[in-house]
Amino acid sequence: MSHDLLKSRSHLYIAGLGVIAFSAWSIIKVMLVFLLDENLLTGIYPEWGDLPSYAKIAIFCLAMFFLIVDLIFRLIIVINARRESMGINCGIIYVILAFGAAFTSASSTISSAISLMSETTGVVILDDIASLIVDCTSLFTICELIVCSLKVKKLSGKEAQTGAA
Repeated sequence: MSHDLLKSRSHLYIAGLGVIAFSAWSIIKVMLVFLLDENLLTGIYPEWGDLPSYAKIAIFCLAMFFLIVDLIFRLIIVINARRESMGINCGIIYVILAFGAAFTSASSTISSAISLMSETTGVVILDDIASLIVDCTSLFTICELIVCSLKVKKLSGKEAQTGAA
């Protein structure tokens, strides 16, 4: 087995761990925003303070539902990427799903950047900068997973051809 293939498989395995870590962080971040930052929610939706508590709970549950679906979606990607890193061919579907995850991550990153640039008070909040950095890192990690997946597939294919010849 070539050194490049082993290195790419190792990178793929580690990138998969990063994707899961950032997915878990997204859930924690939303929970903290809902539970601790009433002002942020009021800024997004001015009538937030006037909503009855059951409506706030319903909105929280809906947000958590979508985040859990996203986590499951990313778990499918990571499980297949980790299997691929162990030498088990998993097809190309998980790479296509990873492109979808990269799109959602890029959307989140762009949203954070726009939010940071459109700060009306002139005061940049440290939380916004941290959120942008985390979003950029999450996007980089999912892109790393995609690149490593494609590289492992390419190198595995070459190795299979040279082994069969």
